[in-house]
Amino acid sequence: MMKLFFILPLIAAALFSSGCSHRSEKMDQRLDAIQADIEILKEKNSPPPSRRDALRKIPRNKLTPENQQEYLEIIAVPISPDMADLARFIDDTNDLNFLRDRKLIRPWIDSQVQTLGRNYLPYLLPFCRHGMLRSAVFTILLPEDKQMLWEKSYIYPQLLNGYIKLVDASDAEFVLKMLPVREDLIAAVIKLQLTEKAMPVVVERLQRGDYFQSYNQWLRVALDNTEGNEWEEIIETAFQVMRHCNLNASAAIAETLSRQGFQPAYDYLVKYTALDKSLHNPWRPKIQALSPCKNINEFNAWYQKNRNNLVFDLEKKIFREVPVRSR
Repeated sequence: MMKLFFILPLIAAALFSSGCSHRSEKMDQRLDAIQADIEILKEKNSPPPSRRDALRKIPRNKLTPENQQEYLEIIAVPISPDMADLARFIDDTNDLNFLRDRKLIRPWIDSQVQTLGRNYLPYLLPFCRHGMLRSAVFTILLPEDKQMLWEKSYIYPQLLNGYIKLVDASDAEFVLKMLPVREDLIAAVIKLQLTEKAMPVVVERLQRGDYFQSYNQWLRVALDNTEGNEWEEIIETAFQVMRHCNLNASAAIAETLSRQGFQPAYDYLVKYTALDKSLHNPWRPKIQALSPCKNINEFNAWYQKNRNNLVFDLEKKIFREVPVRSR
């Protein structure tokens, strides 16, 4: 590095001695040689690449299980971590997609959160947007965290799931009171078996005829706890809501209505499923499960033949063709 300090003044001297006149070819060659020396010194004095960086540069399809395990050991949280270690851990958990073995990631994140412990809980909670990190953090929650989670959930909505995880019978009155303004609390209503008491709020909310994030959960609660005209009105309203949602939300509502035997929703779900040609279409097995067919190819032929002649079997909870009457 000392050599670098001697070379830099030489550059300045060379430039100064050239004055305002054009530099000679000899001077240009000298400066080029000095620049080359500087680059060599930079290369020699730069720190060698870390093992962590070296592992990151391995092509994903060539990562061995040993490579992946070594990487996780390198980035593990140290004993008695400081806030810088915590910040690095949070960054690392959001940057593990290059690992091939997804089964390694969740246990690793769980173990790291256990190492950090509850003293770091308030600092971890705002970063629980990442599903695996959130699941790991929720494993160290205790009942006394309920109030903190409830308050923070107004800023970080993903923390409401942590609150719901901790609710018990003592929270029933509060949950029912807050349900009209915190719609995701429907999961707490179900957990605490408060659906009967919540029905006036549930029915009134669904009758507004607009979509919201937990709509499908509310819909299932309503359909399981109403009958007659009220049940039919909820079905019809939901069908209209379904037709004005994004495709995934529409498909989810259509599945719920199909399981109630509402064929227009089933027809919609079949049509929507046909639009997705991907190999792992999640709706394909669901429409098949609502039919008597054993595989999707059999279903396609069956549906094309019988779609205008279907009834819902209440006992088996499937659609089937109307039997042909013998003369």
